Amino acid sequence: MMSVSLSVGSALEVSAPETLFEGRFEYALSGGRTANYDVSLDGSRFVMVRRKNPVTPTVIQVVFNWSEQLNSLVPTE
Repeated sequence: MMSVSLSVGSALEVSAPETLFEGRFEYALSGGRTANYDVSLDGSRFVMVRRKNPVTPTVIQVVFNWSEQLNSLVPTE
């Protein structure tokens, strides 16, 4: 999360970005990679979902003919 300072005078002045904090935070499940966070009403805090112990998968299971296997579970008349 980054922050900048703004000054309004005869022209808009923007400071260089500064890092507020870093971490491994979860993303929203809205189909995109949007941040899953909110800001408190008084603007003093962020609420975020962070992974406690991220797990990296070490095994991938591939199922062939899954539709045939699924059909075999459906009773026929």
